Amino acid sequence: MSTLISLVMLLSGVSTTGCVVVDGDRIRALDFAPHIPLFAKLDPGTILAFAPNPGVRRIFGSQDLARLAHVTSTDGMPESICVERRAAQLTSSLVERALRDSLTRAGFSASTVELEVIDFIRAPLPSGQIEFPLTGLVQPSNPFSSVPLLWRGRVLSDANRSVPIWARVRLRTFQKGIVALRDLASGALLQAGDIGERLVAGLPRFTQGPVSVESFLGRQTRRAIRQGDPVDASVLAQAEVVKPGDKVAVRVASGASVLKFYGIAETRGRTGAKVIVKNPVTGRRFQAVVESSGQVAVRLEDKGA
Repeated sequence: MSTLISLVMLLSGVSTTGCVVVDGDRIRALDFAPHIPLFAKLDPGTILAFAPNPGVRRIFGSQDLARLAHVTSTDGMPESICVERRAAQLTSSLVERALRDSLTRAGFSASTVELEVIDFIRAPLPSGQIEFPLTGLVQPSNPFSSVPLLWRGRVLSDANRSVPIWARVRLRTFQKGIVALRDLASGALLQAGDIGERLVAGLPRFTQGPVSVESFLGRQTRRAIRQGDPVDASVLAQAEVVKPGDKVAVRVASGASVLKFYGIAETRGRTGAKVIVKNPVTGRRFQAVVESSGQVAVRLEDKGA
């Protein structure tokens, strides 16, 4: 459920500045009727003009008012009248409640969320419903960063119109994740006992699928990881299964014909990567694609094998 703005609103038909206060984005005859008797003769729902945006005043002179009342004389009309749209202002508590509503709907209980509202939009807003969709949270490249985050939202006002809003927050959630059980050097191949599942503090993962220890085993660390640090896909790479000097089985396919022989790898590569292989018989070098550990294949367009 969206959070309804209900605080700091102008509750009467006249603001403290003496302007007529209207609801919605249209000025109707019923808004002017209490202040100008001629408008009481019109149907209360008659639309007279567009209302100003929240925080903006619109001034109508006597000639304008006569035209809106469908009369030719300005008798009985004030020299001018100002109009303001009923407005509200966000508060820190309203913003936090809306943000927590979004997180709760995503499955995060209050006990697994640490949330601090740092700043938010201060402009006058139309009354309506506050929404901070999860897609409005701007995620940093490092999911374990503690820097304030921008979270974009909107206020749904009358006639399903929306006004953009924003908040800057510090957010941390506790979810099951993978951590290093010992110090891991850069380039280390993950083995059983290197990593384990723990509660990890970081940014919420809304779309990432389940992560298991088994899915990371055999991968290679991109950098050194200290014991207890989180481990995710961003710090891992597929292991290099071919290294310089390795003897590799080469497979060359052309239609129904398949040629197989052994070569010597001269560059390193992961599964799917291209490496340079030397034919030990002819001495010629060629490019091949790594299929698995010790296995490479030559693409049809590759030459020189």
